[in-house]
Amino acid sequence: MKIKRFKAKDMHEGMLMIKRELGNEAIILSSRKVKDVDGSSVMEITAAVEKKETKPEPKGLFAKEKYLSPTIPNEKSSQVKNLSNKLNKHGLTGDIQHKIDTAVEAFTGSGFSDFDALDMVLGKMVPFTTSVKALERGKIHVFVGPTGAGKTTTIAKLAVQKKMERYTVGMLSFDNQRVAGFEQLNIFADALKENCFLLQDPKDFMAASVSLGPKDFIFVDTTGFNPFKPKQLTYLKSLIEQLGENVDVHLVLPCTMNAEEMSYIPATVECLHPKTVIFTKIDETARLGGLANVAAMSGLQVCFATNGTNVPQNIIELDSAILAKELMKSPRLPWEKEDAS
Repeated sequence: MKIKRFKAKDMHEGMLMIKRELGNEAIILSSRKVKDVDGSSVMEITAAVEKKETKPEPKGLFAKEKYLSPTIPNEKSSQVKNLSNKLNKHGLTGDIQHKIDTAVEAFTGSGFSDFDALDMVLGKMVPFTTSVKALERGKIHVFVGPTGAGKTTTIAKLAVQKKMERYTVGMLSFDNQRVAGFEQLNIFADALKENCFLLQDPKDFMAASVSLGPKDFIFVDTTGFNPFKPKQLTYLKSLIEQLGENVDVHLVLPCTMNAEEMSYIPATVECLHPKTVIFTKIDETARLGGLANVAAMSGLQVCFATNGTNVPQNIIELDSAILAKELMKSPRLPWEKEDAS
């Protein structure tokens, strides 16, 4: 793969430069506005094209030369191999890791550091989004996930954040099965001086809507589902449908979950039409292969991740740089010191 950076006054001029030099098969890897040497604002565009080279096999006596040529160690290849080993230990699936390894090697071969390369690759593979787009104002936000995923605490963190930003919030809960499930959410609502209602029947939503009044954000908690029991998902779907069309569903997944089974969950809950995936308990594991697999394979938008139980502090907006930094750390046991590299 041939990778090159271009500077142009605008995107249109940049595209012409790319097509002229790399051809119509070139793809845009990244683009940003930067200051040129004269202080003017220009577009810096990184593009790539698959490099196809065929070298004829040497014949006769010259064929022996390829066996006699000395092998010169490649520092970049060593870096890529080290990163690949770390990704493997994190538990990335073979297909995802192969794509990352191939792209990272192409970037590092063009002069990028392994971190910058991984950052750019993840930025292309994962549909990261902003908090404004992930959590739209004026919508009903329903949080679904397996038992113990951290849905209630995540709702509390987001609700407190929105109150601090001077928005109004309302809280509802379909969780009438877990002991003290609704009570926990109600405590947060009281602290925020907002209302919280338990919906024991789909018809309760209309009454709760009247009592809540107009709100900037409405957060809905749900009972944790068992992905091996389809009837639970069917019932959950029927509850969500009672809320109307102005609904965004957010899938909440704990990073402590089995990496392989975690990657199956988005397909399992496809009937619920989730918009985003929120990763919780990112601080409770040193192996983030499950997170990376879901982020790259599910097609769901990625923004929020929680890294502790404190409300509202322990929630972050995940992006490619943060994920790259975490994946470059060597997985460790709880009593081992964290790898600073």
